Amino acid sequence: MKVIKALVFLCFVSMNCYGQGSLKKMKDFPGVSRDYEISFTIGSQAYTGTGISNETFPTIRLKDFWRYSPVTDTWSQVADLPADGRGSAIAFVIDTKAYVGMGDGGNGVYFNDLWEYNSVTNVWSQKNSLPSNARSQAIGWALNGKGYAGLGSDGISFYYKDFWQYDPSLDQWTRKKDFPGETRYSRINFAINGKGYFGFGERVIPNIYNDLWEYDPLNDSWTEKANMTSIGLYYRNHMAGVVLGNKAYLILPGALGFSGNGFQIAIYDPVNDAWEKGSIIDKYDSEAPGVFAINGKMFFSLNETSNSDIVSIYEFNPNALPSTVTLTAITISTSRIDLSWNDEATDEEKYEIYRSTTSNSGFVKVAEVAANITTYQDQGLNPDITYYYKIKAVNITKSFESDFSNEVNATTTLIATINLQPANTSTSEIQLTWTTNNNIVDGYSLERSDNGGLNYQAIDSVAANIFVYLDTNLEADKIYYYRMRAFQGKGFSQYSNEASATTSLNANISLQAFSQSLSAVRLAWSSDNAIIDGYKIERSEDEAQGYTEITEIPVASAAGHIDQNLESGKTYFYRIRAFKGTSFSEYSNRIGANTLVTGINNSLTQQIKVLNNPNTTGIFQIKTEGLNIQNWQVKLRDGQMKALPKNLVLKNNAGYQIDLRQKASGVYFIIFDTPKGKAIRKLWKH
Repeated sequence: MKVIKALVFLCFVSMNCYGQGSLKKMKDFPGVSRDYEISFTIGSQAYTGTGISNETFPTIRLKDFWRYSPVTDTWSQVADLPADGRGSAIAFVIDTKAYVGMGDGGNGVYFNDLWEYNSVTNVWSQKNSLPSNARSQAIGWALNGKGYAGLGSDGISFYYKDFWQYDPSLDQWTRKKDFPGETRYSRINFAINGKGYFGFGERVIPNIYNDLWEYDPLNDSWTEKANMTSIGLYYRNHMAGVVLGNKAYLILPGALGFSGNGFQIAIYDPVNDAWEKGSIIDKYDSEAPGVFAINGKMFFSLNETSNSDIVSIYEFNPNALPSTVTLTAITISTSRIDLSWNDEATDEEKYEIYRSTTSNSGFVKVAEVAANITTYQDQGLNPDITYYYKIKAVNITKSFESDFSNEVNATTTLIATINLQPANTSTSEIQLTWTTNNNIVDGYSLERSDNGGLNYQAIDSVAANIFVYLDTNLEADKIYYYRMRAFQGKGFSQYSNEASATTSLNANISLQAFSQSLSAVRLAWSSDNAIIDGYKIERSEDEAQGYTEITEIPVASAAGHIDQNLESGKTYFYRIRAFKGTSFSEYSNRIGANTLVTGINNSLTQQIKVLNNPNTTGIFQIKTEGLNIQNWQVKLRDGQMKALPKNLVLKNNAGYQIDLRQKASGVYFIIFDTPKGKAIRKLWKH
């Protein structure tokens, strides 16, 4: 649909608008898609009708009319024109009545008729025809209660210059002064402050016209005025125009590179006879945009694709700045949120920032920034609070302002300091622990990085009363970085310190230990991973704790070591782990061994008899007949010289009974510490 009375912009959703004005999508036109229709406004409602259908082939001339109410954004069909359908007709409005006439009926048929439409009764009535040639693409105005029409073409070879006045009270036409310039089609005409304006257009290429003429009905005169070439703009095919206030707004298609793509607005001020460039809207129309004006706003219609029959309608308010749709909010700290946006307005004098603690309500202006500033730091906020923001552009000088921007929100961080520490690791697990100074939280969010802390990914959340986490299914021999933060509702604390840990090497080590001499223990081991740098050996005198490193063997193929310079007759415990660079495997099994005992009395040893040795029952009888055992100390040890419980050794009249029934098969030692020296006997349980 191509209406003829106004123009409009607005930046909204996926549409781009460059310059002042706000644009929004309205309901589509429900009638047949068309070109070369007419439109007019009566009161607060717009009417459009006639035109040439572009939904049929061959095309047909239409005579239907439609009414649009911007308050409810609704369309309704009204009475058809009771005459032949047509395109390129004229229309002007006097009080509550519209006058429609002339136009192209197709197949070389043109009209000079005139019809009156009563918007109150929805009735058409025929009036006296123009007393001149039938024509299309004529011009028509209403000035001071009279109608004016003329010019145009017969569509074949003849262009008309005659100009006429219509008096509705007398239903009478009166000829006025002919147009003094060159005749043409695809022209623009509009009326402002009791005067009519006509210009631009084309005839036969290269006859392109950029001139503008003013008609004054008081003295029946034509005067050439300034044209828009002074601001670098020129006539474009399918131009359209509308009047808003005391200025005319012209739409020039093809502002963004090719015909139909993008519309440049040119604004004419008749008081100062001056032109200025308006906004550009990034929209497409397959032919020419239709326009009309209601209540200081412009509406235009578009066939947005060349193969579509859908007619889109847009409303543009030129006395507004485009709304910002790119506002974002980022939490910086417990008391600061940063806002940023694109500078989508071109004529703003400032941006006003509004804030609330509830969505969609309660917004209060908290700050303003100068034109072209696109950031704001909102400081002095309370921790763990969600704040909502909107902004709008304002021009105080021109009394313009945009609608509010999109609403955004951000939550200030919690006050919670977290100390994160890695604890135990294995080939596939890392244990983390932490402490915090704020337990009034909902929980903790844990993040991990496997590329040196460059990129973090959330891996899990835990409840507020949890202070340990086991990260599983990790790769062996790999360093992982961790950070975490507390959360409560939408709010987060600042991140903890960054902590790192390396999973163990994947090396399973089996360790053995043997008594070597009075001062040495021999170690032997096997491992299932030879791609290492070596081994580190640790020793303790307590099997459960107190291990310290005694040596490093930087040979991956090593499988044994002799620990020397030890005390005789003493038990030592060992564990070993592989290393590669700074990575370690898990520890091997723990194993103990005893250095050999000194001070052995061989004669005494021979006097102590061990019955049923070896045996399978595990009960051994020790005979000490003839020996004074009153002050003897007896110790039982396993094959690694590890001390065994004392209750396994029972003293009786014949000597001693050793109970190894609950012990594994193997070699055991019983050591007698007597006033005459030490004696030692070996026991075998099969």
